[in-house]
Amino acid sequence: MASTSASGAHVALSGFSQWFRSGGTARWATRDVSLDIPAGQFVSVVGPSGCGKSTLLNAIAGLRTPSAGQVSIDGLPVSGVDRGVGYLFQRDALLPWRSVLSNVMLPLQYRGVRRKEAEARARDWVGRVKLAGYEDHYPHQLSGGMRKRVALATVFCYEPRVLLMDEPFSALDVQTRNLMENELLDIWQETRPTVLFVTHDLEEALGLSDRVVVFTAGPGRIKSDYEVDLPRPRQLTEIRFDSGFQAQYETLWNDLRTEVMTAYEAESGSAGGAAPEARAADRPAAPDHSHSPA
Repeated sequence: MASTSASGAHVALSGFSQWFRSGGTARWATRDVSLDIPAGQFVSVVGPSGCGKSTLLNAIAGLRTPSAGQVSIDGLPVSGVDRGVGYLFQRDALLPWRSVLSNVMLPLQYRGVRRKEAEARARDWVGRVKLAGYEDHYPHQLSGGMRKRVALATVFCYEPRVLLMDEPFSALDVQTRNLMENELLDIWQETRPTVLFVTHDLEEALGLSDRVVVFTAGPGRIKSDYEVDLPRPRQLTEIRFDSGFQAQYETLWNDLRTEVMTAYEAESGSAGGAAPEARAADRPAAPDHSHSPA
């Protein structure tokens, strides 16, 4: 197996805020988020729908300019897409007309890696995710879990310093999901990129992470930031029965439950035709149009 030189980067957000236009009205998705993530740390972000979790990832990836505040990687402000940042979405982004091997090779070729080296590295990573023998298969010939393994190989093969993951395993069945979580941990422990993992599943967040950050209902702010006091290496199918795991789960759920109910009531009020009164304060009084979303 070829060695990897991947290593994490320091990610920092200071006063990060993002607003969007909806129905002619500007509303904040996130407000005043400050977060410091040391290189190589695995951090999960949980919160109710609409609290800006994906918005946060998009800003770190350089896909969106903050309306206010700053995002930096290794002390340098994010000003565009960084090739050292990997992004894994809920739906796999495999090209259906390319084989497993050619999908994994693609990001390397985009980075100017010579074909021979790109193929060797891609074959190595296909083997690492336990898909050796499937190099010539196409995405439609694979199960959901196998496609997700290909997606992992496609991201890890170019050795990202930062890995952003937006509910990557939510569409999988429980058994496959547990296998993929363990697979991710094995690869992360070997390569150690900095990981920001968005999920709605508290068990997943606790089982994978060094820290779990809880966001409030929209506009998203950091409500709490917990260190996960569980030993590594971990097996996700076993760690859930640890008494420490159960105690931390209860603490997290008590924090999150109020935000989930707040978001639900806000959505119900809006659906009924009346916007909740508390939301009025979350409208930007005078948004900076120079940072208006495209």
